[in-house]
Order: sequence, then C-alpha cells, then structure tokens
Amino acid sequence: MDESPEMTREKKYVWGRLTTSSKQAFGWAYAASLLRDKLAESERGPTGLEWVKRGMLEQAKKRGSPLTAVITSEDLLGGILRSHPGASEPEQLLRHIGLSASDLDEAIRNDTLARPTFPNEPFELRKLPKLSTNVQRILEAALELTDRHNPEANKLVRLRELFGGILFTEDSQAYKVLARTLKKFVSLVDIRETYPEFLEGDSPRKYSEFLPEWKEVTTLDIHPRAVSDMPSETDVLGFSPLVYGLDALLNDKDTKLPLAVAVTAPWGGGSPRLCCNLRRNLKPPTRRGTSAPGVTGTRSPSTRGSSRRASVSGRLWQRLSMSSLRGT
Repeated sequence: MDESPEMTREKKYVWGRLTTSSKQAFGWAYAASLLRDKLAESERGPTGLEWVKRGMLEQAKKRGSPLTAVITSEDLLGGILRSHPGASEPEQLLRHIGLSASDLDEAIRNDTLARPTFPNEPFELRKLPKLSTNVQRILEAALELTDRHNPEANKLVRLRELFGGILFTEDSQAYKVLARTLKKFVSLVDIRETYPEFLEGDSPRKYSEFLPEWKEVTTLDIHPRAVSDMPSETDVLGFSPLVYGLDALLNDKDTKLPLAVAVTAPWGGGSPRLCCNLRRNLKPPTRRGTSAPGVTGTRSPSTRGSSRRASVSGRLWQRLSMSSLRGT
C-alpha cells in the first residue's frame, strides 16, 4: 500500500532530523531486515546465507529497491552497535559491566521472534524505510529526548538519543533482549532514570565517563536457598538441661495431677524443638505396661511398679505430643 502524502512528509522530516551516524544505524538495520527477508525466500540450504550476503546489496541497488523490508527494533539495536563500533552507548554500557557487543549480538540472534543476521555492510538509505510499530515509537521517544535534553543548537537525533528511544520503549523486543542480557548486573529502569542527565552533558562526553559517576555496577554472590521451618533433630540451642529437668519432674513418683507446664518463647525461639525432645523421653504406656515400639528414653513408669504413674506419664505424653504437633 502506498504511503499517504502526509506520512511521506513526516518521514522526510524525521530523516532530516537524524545525524549521519543515526542514518547509518538505520542503513545497517535495513540491511539486516532485507537479508532476513531474502533468507526466508531462499531455499539454497546452508550456503544460501553467504550467497544472499554477496548478492543482496548489489541486486537491491540495481533494482532501485522500493524499501519493502520492515525494520524491527532488534534490527535497529544491532545497527546502533555497528554504526559506531566500540564507541556506541550500548557497547560502552556492556563493557562497563564486563560484557561485549558480541554478547548482545548473540542474545539478539537467539531471540525467537526476529533472529536478525547482519551483513558485512550497511544499506545506503536516502529516506526512512518501512518501520515496525515499536521502531516508530522508538523514533518518537528519541525525538522527544532530543528536544528536551540535547544541548546542541541543531537538535539532531544522535546515536545516544536513538539508544535512549529504545530505553524508553519497554514494549519493544530490543528493550526486552537488552534487559535479559543485563539483568544479572543492572536494571534498565535504573539506567533509564539517569540517561537524560547523560544526554544533557557536552556532546564529546562518553557514556563510559558518565557511568562511573552514576554507580559502579557490582554483582552480589548470593545463592538462593530455602530453610525448613520444622523443628531440628539436633539440639543446637542447648535445651538438653531443661529437657532433663522437665523429664525428671514429670517422671517423679511424687508428681501429681493436675499439673500445668508452660513452655513459652518468641517465634523461632525453639519451643517446638524442646517439646519434641521431651516427648522422646516420655514413654507412652501400652496396655501391658511396656514401652511403645520405636520410642526410646527413660524407663517406663510401669516398670517402676506404679500403675498410677503410668497413667500420669501417659496423659502427659499425649498432651506433649499434641502440643508439639501444633508447634506450641
């Protein structure tokens, strides 16, 4: 479908607002989008990529390409990296945290939505080609950043504003793949908040010179882990003397019911652990006056020759069992 005259004028205006480097970024991006379309049409197998790389630009120039390919946000991000190799703002950011442009390139190529592959040279554009919706939003954000924060009189959209447009377009795939690449080191939200301040500085100022003033990015060596809230089998809190004292009280032949024993502690203080240790020392009596299977500890009250003591200790054991299960 042909563009309306209004859209043509708008794209011409925007193209005129771009610096030479920004135009070159779009040239790289369009070459990637055109290559992707040609590869989709090619059925030449593994050798098709090199064939397309060699012949794509020459054929497009000879035909006077109508610029039918559509630039995606990831195409544009890769184009920014290639327009100023080693000096673009995204590459300076990557180096600041110990990564390289190849790390971001790999992340872009591994993305399941676009998978752009860049040729060896940019396409020589004379006007804006077709842009995806997100690239249009990136350009709008870049123009706004330029008008508000670019200190230069000509107010042209530099590469730094173009990259800023990506930072301020969260729905774009370029923003998402960049966030995934940096997530272990720094949040793009933090970068975006300070980016306008960088744009307001002198134009020769490098982003790498601004970043240390903002924040040295460090990684935290924290290993995720989960700890159970169940009572420990090991007496790490030193409750053994208290357990032995309560055990002696409850098993003493002179202890009579009713008897109230309160074990109180703040959350995490170990009261369930104390009750569990004490429960192991109290033998629930069986009908024959012997210990229940699997329970170890002091001698059963029944072996002391007192059926009344068996009743006392048994009832206390039952209550302690219920209280320890409830965690009280």
